[in-house]
Amino acid sequence: MSIKFVKYKNNIYLKWTELEDLGIKHCFTTISMDMGIRTCKDKTKLTENYNQSKECAGCLSNFTIFPQQVHLDYVAVIKNPHDTLNSEYGSYIKDADALITDISNVTLITQYADCTPISLVDPVKKVIASVHSGWRGTSLGIIENVINSMKENYMSNPKDIKCFFWPSISAEDFEVDQDVSDIFKNNYSDSENFIYKKTDKYHIDLEYINKMLAIKNGIKSENIYLSNISTYSDKRFHSYRRDKENSGRMALLMEI
Repeated sequence: MSIKFVKYKNNIYLKWTELEDLGIKHCFTTISMDMGIRTCKDKTKLTENYNQSKECAGCLSNFTIFPQQVHLDYVAVIKNPHDTLNSEYGSYIKDADALITDISNVTLITQYADCTPISLVDPVKKVIASVHSGWRGTSLGIIENVINSMKENYMSNPKDIKCFFWPSISAEDFEVDQDVSDIFKNNYSDSENFIYKKTDKYHIDLEYINKMLAIKNGIKSENIYLSNISTYSDKRFHSYRRDKENSGRMALLMEI
């Protein structure tokens, strides 16, 4: 199991060896580029960043699709890429935080700055999913919705699905007040496994919750891959918690 840093045209990216072995075109950007549609003020540079990242990933698609991330749990299933809204950087789907498709030559792009990025791949049915699981989406169990959507729309067997976790904020770095802690305690009966208190703050392990839900919904533990990198403490990544309004965004690109 290996996640690796690669250099492409003076920028640094992450890739999973296992995703490459599955033939999935992909990359995850780092702090060397700002991929945020709202945060990158130089629109020409932003277009260049996306074009270069697609080159690094090997994405040759005519369609680039973004979810209009709202930190909830709606999953968009893409069966016809023309059923999307147009933007200057590609197409987008309103009010979604996860995208699923089995269509080749369609690039899925999600953006992050501490939230949990998850790639799911069914190599049997040839289906991919790109998930933005913020703390609200995690509290609502967005990954369950993704797995159920793969089952319902593509007849995926969860035992075939492989699940990849990219860098996100760690439990040690993700501290919250009691109101957020209570949301998770109310939604999950085993919150003692992923919430702990340190001084006057609560710490929540969002990656653990998503992994737990993946296993609960049939994904085998040996098919789950963790990066073990915290975007907050590792300054090779953008972090909204660390840098606030000065933070840019990473992007996860995927294509069959």
